[in-house]
Amino acid sequence: MASRRRRWSGRIRGADAIITEGVLGEDFSEITERALDAVRTWGPHLLMVVFYVGDTFGHLFGPDAEETLAAIEQIDAMTARLLDTYAERNLLDETVITVLADHGHMRVDEVVLADFVEQVGALPHGRLALAPGELATGEMRALLNDPRVEDVYAREELELLGTWDTPWGERVVALREGLMFPDARGRTMRGYHGGFTEAEWHIPLILSGPGIAAGARLDECEIIDLAPTLSVLLGGTLPQQNEGRVLWEILDTPLSPAPSRATWDSGGRRTRCWQDGRT
Repeated sequence: MASRRRRWSGRIRGADAIITEGVLGEDFSEITERALDAVRTWGPHLLMVVFYVGDTFGHLFGPDAEETLAAIEQIDAMTARLLDTYAERNLLDETVITVLADHGHMRVDEVVLADFVEQVGALPHGRLALAPGELATGEMRALLNDPRVEDVYAREELELLGTWDTPWGERVVALREGLMFPDARGRTMRGYHGGFTEAEWHIPLILSGPGIAAGARLDECEIIDLAPTLSVLLGGTLPQQNEGRVLWEILDTPLSPAPSRATWDSGGRRTRCWQDGRT
């Protein structure tokens, strides 16, 4: 999405004292009203609004279902109300707007019983099964030859992908696209995430506002890149535990160095964000 905002003047309001507000939940109308009230009454410097309804409907009905698309349209309408309120208060031209998701969704075509992974000590969860210990050679061979299994990942592989954490164990069994294990709470799921497919990792990213270069394009990035990028726009220092990079190639600021992708290790495959290469 091309930015149509004015060139960055070197400062966004509130850069000297960041006051934040987070609004999240299932009821998009209630969330929007709370966010609007915050903007109108005390104007947080950083406002994060999270609409869960798109994720919930994606699980219940599937990512391409009419119900899910209708929920996304409602989120779009609520976002428009927020932007109108910023405009009414003459704040829109000094506000950076970021729109993104935290993951995609995979359509569920079939639920498969988990007995074949439980037999080797793996714990089923969604589209994955987590094995706390190492698997025997025969167990690995049987899983890799099973038509329901896409792959069996080792801990070292997941560490390289940037996705491993202690609860994952030593091996992770990933089901083929369209399959998932029974939900632990007995719910019928038509969509799920948590695996390693492009459908689950591919998310939108839209940036617009002062400091964002008009017509800028991103080939690829990660969610963890947003914290340092927004920190630069707010005039602050990078977060102490920052793991991402500043997205200099989309910024239009006096501080921007020459665009370079050499500083980014593309092997760190956490949830990635792109939208046809555009911001």
